[in-house]
Amino acid sequence: MREGQDVRVQNAEGKNFEGKITYVNAMITRETRAGNVLARFPNPDFSLRPGSLLEAEVSLKEARVKLKVPRAAVMMIDGNPNVFVRTPDGFIKREVELGRGDDDSVEVVSGLKQGEEIAVSNVFLLKAELGKQNIPAE
Repeated sequence: MREGQDVRVQNAEGKNFEGKITYVNAMITRETRAGNVLARFPNPDFSLRPGSLLEAEVSLKEARVKLKVPRAAVMMIDGNPNVFVRTPDGFIKREVELGRGDDDSVEVVSGLKQGEEIAVSNVFLLKAELGKQNIPAE
């Protein structure tokens, strides 16, 4: 989290408030693994009160990409990222260039076209078959 990020809180009555983070304390306590973050919210009707129970949602950085795939679909083969593309005859290995990503998915910059079907599960089995030379490479 960083200063200036959007944050939304909801009070017990279900009313939403949108604001911005104004301060992030970089110190995390060892026991609770928690830290302090301060945010500022417009509160014209004084619905937000000290000690109120709130649920917070912090907006993380988002970026639009042209093509993304699940991280689980990408296999490192000979030090390069690859995906397995479905063909009428089975799967072929295809090297791809990756861009930005998060924990779940990653951008494909080149090597794959929109609409091509790829393996997203059991890719370790496909990689093992590749080791047996049963899957062609493009």
